[in-house]
Amino acid sequence: MVNKERLLSQFLELVEIDSVSFSEGKIASRITSILTNHGAQVVQDNAGEKIKGDCGNLIAKFQGTLSKYPFLLNAHLDTVQSTSGMKPSVVDDIIKSDGSTILGADDKSGVAVILEAINILKEKNIPHPPLEVVFTVAEEQGLMGAANLNYSLLTAKEGISVDSGNIEQFVISAPSKSKIKFIVHGLGAHAGAEPEKGIHAIRIAADAVSKMNLGIINEITTANIGSFISSFSTNIIPDKVEIEGEVRSSNDFALHAQLDHMIECFLNATIGIYAIRDKKKIKPRIEYRIDHKYDAFTLAEDEEICLAAFDAARKMGLKPQLVSGMGGTDANHFNNHGIKVLLMGTGIVDAHSKDESIALSDMVKSAELLIQILSSL
Repeated sequence: MVNKERLLSQFLELVEIDSVSFSEGKIASRITSILTNHGAQVVQDNAGEKIKGDCGNLIAKFQGTLSKYPFLLNAHLDTVQSTSGMKPSVVDDIIKSDGSTILGADDKSGVAVILEAINILKEKNIPHPPLEVVFTVAEEQGLMGAANLNYSLLTAKEGISVDSGNIEQFVISAPSKSKIKFIVHGLGAHAGAEPEKGIHAIRIAADAVSKMNLGIINEITTANIGSFISSFSTNIIPDKVEIEGEVRSSNDFALHAQLDHMIECFLNATIGIYAIRDKKKIKPRIEYRIDHKYDAFTLAEDEEICLAAFDAARKMGLKPQLVSGMGGTDANHFNNHGIKVLLMGTGIVDAHSKDESIALSDMVKSAELLIQILSSL
């Protein structure tokens, strides 16, 4: 049913358009043209202005053949890194980058799959509900496009986000995420002549992080320190260091408990540390700021969209699973705005790396599965 050659051609065109986060204008223009040619009404919201990008989210509306509520389809336009100058290669069934950058299958494979599914629905006159297609920007930067989406433009009650790997797994829950930034203020001094007069900010931060529970905290919570910045000459006792980390959890109590633990580690690392300067005792100081990025969501296994997706996959001979994910996606925001959205995959392997690849056969299956779901609603 799926036009394999057209799907491949569309995907290859998309991955050759550089669309790193905040610079999705070129690909948005191309996709707007494609959607308009398919008969959609397309608008661009003002998310770009809010996040200082070069374009906003695209919202395209297609008339359906069934008198039902519109159904939402979603993928994101941005890539985590630039793909400028990258030439994709196709060897047998596998599509890869030329090794210079990531491929960008995350999430241009999702975009291509949605476009092909729409093509088939129209060409084959397959009955389907009205469609609201949302292609977001800056998903890779903390879901900023979806966070700033104009939800008043949508009337859908449920939908599918095509932004995952395994095509047999439907993600029906994902965690909340908070970022945390620490600034350790020490006291500068000459590292050779008078080190005792300084307070070593890096040492305090290193002590705090070394005592911190990180990685898998429990089955629903993870934590990480990802940035540690202090730039001083080696002959200076550093008086400032900035550390950034994150916590994810599907339980708010567990999320805040981990954040409190990380804060406590930094505060404890300052105990008993001081320096004397001009006969005054000077102590280190800790600043911290928590930035909550998005809330968790969980869909019940007996939700209509979950049952429809599961049944469609079984009819195709797949072995579907309803699973929980630990990554945040646009689905977090859709669900927290009252639109019940699950995630389905396209077969992406090694996303966010130069080894990223995808099998055309998996994209074909993903498009066929999406068509099967839409035709069953």
